[in-house]
Amino acid sequence: MFRYGYIGMSDRMMEERSGANVAFSLMILADTILLLWISAIRPQMFQMSTFYMALLIFTMVIYFLRSNGMELPLSVYGFKDEPWYDVGLGFLIGTIFSMPIIVGIGKVIVVQPTPLQTLFSILVVPFTEEIFFRGLVLASLQRYLPKEVAVLIQGFVFALYHYNAGMAVIPLFIMSIIIGYIVASRERIESAVISHMVYNFILYAISVGGGV
Repeated sequence: MFRYGYIGMSDRMMEERSGANVAFSLMILADTILLLWISAIRPQMFQMSTFYMALLIFTMVIYFLRSNGMELPLSVYGFKDEPWYDVGLGFLIGTIFSMPIIVGIGKVIVVQPTPLQTLFSILVVPFTEEIFFRGLVLASLQRYLPKEVAVLIQGFVFALYHYNAGMAVIPLFIMSIIIGYIVASRERIESAVISHMVYNFILYAISVGGGV
């Protein structure tokens, strides 16, 4: 059954929880609008946009059902109050992960993406993937498994998901474990979303510029 309200929470805690939920909801709404727009104006991106939209909607439904007190076998990590530490941490992690590319060690495929593809990769992909893999998959695994095991499994699943895209699996696995451990420890995903956005932004900036 649904349980409206948060029993035993102070008014301030309820306001903070409500504010975090609103912020999370607005991000989901914005992401959904972008996906609908992209799928409408770019038929060649329709399949990918629809797939990401399905991930987003499924995670959103689980999140809001859980937020309203429904008992489900799945969980979702979302946003919490006072996010600035996690936002700053996300910028730091994304920059550190990008260092091999910045200094010219990592391999970068030089491409000329359209503005729409850039928007999709920097804004839509990071948020959607993080709320699904780190928000839903990791949070759900952590309900039944030790934190370390849950982090390893979600890292493997995330790396495997990107295997068909031709990306290096081992670096992705390592990065996913690090981000996953932070998310599992803090039970919030702001740092994961920001770090993913920063990483993709640097990757695209160097790629479009022809490399370092």
